[in-house]
Amino acid sequence: MGADAGRPDRTISLPPAATPPAAPAEPTPATIFERMAKRIAENPDLAGKIGASFQFNLTGEQSSSWVIDLKNGAEVRRGELPGADCTVTMSDADFVALATGKLNPMAAFSSGKLKLQGNPMTAMKLQSLF
Repeated sequence: MGADAGRPDRTISLPPAATPPAAPAEPTPATIFERMAKRIAENPDLAGKIGASFQFNLTGEQSSSWVIDLKNGAEVRRGELPGADCTVTMSDADFVALATGKLNPMAAFSSGKLKLQGNPMTAMKLQSLF
């Protein structure tokens, strides 16, 4: 074979490495509340079944206040509702974990991650919205 031994006349290209699929983005408090509003709009009977008003005060990077009023109408909105039946205060990260099933509501309450003013049994009715 002489001088050309070990030198192929062609080169082989390998395809680029496949990039892993992007992980779904973690929901934000705003997207969770938007999903709740959609669920309420799709099922108007939920307002009658729950029949209470809720104030969420979230702290952290995405701090915000949200109202879920299923007593005086069926609405979910940013803002505050004086005299809400239940007021829930927690970090935005814990709220996302709670809404996505990564944090148990009773464990969050007993560990102090979730502070509740009002009747805890009324607050438990919200689980159907997550």
